Amino acid sequence: IILAMMDDYHFLPDMARKMKNKPAMIADVIEAGRLDEGVTLSTGEIYDDFIDSKIDVMNGLVHVVSALPSVAFDENTTDLDEIRRAAEMGIAEAQNKLGWMYLNGDGVERDFAKALEWNLKAAKQGNAFAQNRLGNMYCFGYGGIERNYVKAAEWYRKAVEQGNAFAQRNLGEMYECGWGVEQDYAMAASLYRKAAEQGDANAQCNLGVMYDVGRGVAEDDVKAVEWYRKAAEQGDANAQCNLGFMYDNGEGVRQDKSEAARWYRKAAEQGYAEAQRSLGMKYEYGDGVKQDYDEARKWYRRAIEGGDELAEDFLKLMEETIELEELLKDSQ
Repeated sequence: IILAMMDDYHFLPDMARKMKNKPAMIADVIEAGRLDEGVTLSTGEIYDDFIDSKIDVMNGLVHVVSALPSVAFDENTTDLDEIRRAAEMGIAEAQNKLGWMYLNGDGVERDFAKALEWNLKAAKQGNAFAQNRLGNMYCFGYGGIERNYVKAAEWYRKAVEQGNAFAQRNLGEMYECGWGVEQDYAMAASLYRKAAEQGDANAQCNLGVMYDVGRGVAEDDVKAVEWYRKAAEQGDANAQCNLGFMYDNGEGVRQDKSEAARWYRKAAEQGYAEAQRSLGMKYEYGDGVKQDYDEARKWYRRAIEGGDELAEDFLKLMEETIELEELLKDSQ
């Protein structure tokens, strides 16, 4: 409400007239906002501080957040009216929540333009979750928003400066891929580590890959396994598949074919196509599991449905092998 009043004072030529109407202007704000008259003193002080600060007037900026009435906002509320009312009052947490709701169509009709509007409001107030979400919107070009990797990196960085794990991981990916920033594997690994140490499973998996291939860090299979395991135990399918591969090949851990199959299965059951193909191979050859062509077919077909082209080749080759085995058996 006070900020709305301030909007009228951004032009110096009009200042003298506004000064004469100070009491009336403050009274109008009190009445329009249905405020208690007890706020008159603080409102008047804000008015005076604004008038006296030529620098703030010239810039058109006045920081009066501390003077706004304190309003409790329950971030767990699902009451749309309450969320919208708090957001319109300038409460960053409510703006962030409303931005998330519009982005995902949760409780409201999905609206990317409104998602951008409310996330931007919250982000400008320093809400790290909104800043990270804005980064995502610009990174992936949600809802027709023009993809802009530079803007994405800028918003991720603002959230990173507040220690947001999601943004740390996301900015790490920008550095790894060279999107919106100069490619820097060491910086990517550093950001992944910050997020991984906060428990972000995707970042843990990414850091495992960095150690696995020696990108931005010295190659170290043991550390790769360590980070894959942390992510895998949180249910990350990519990490589960990678950990299965490490057990399959004895890299960074003692080789264990059955343990490899166990991790492949965990990822495969989540629909991870590469793991489905790997599990199909296990059943085809009886490697760590009892040989079972029907199970092999099942997992190859699921991998194919998931878009894995290699699985299609493997299934075809298996069927040809089975047919050949049947012919050889009949000829004996």
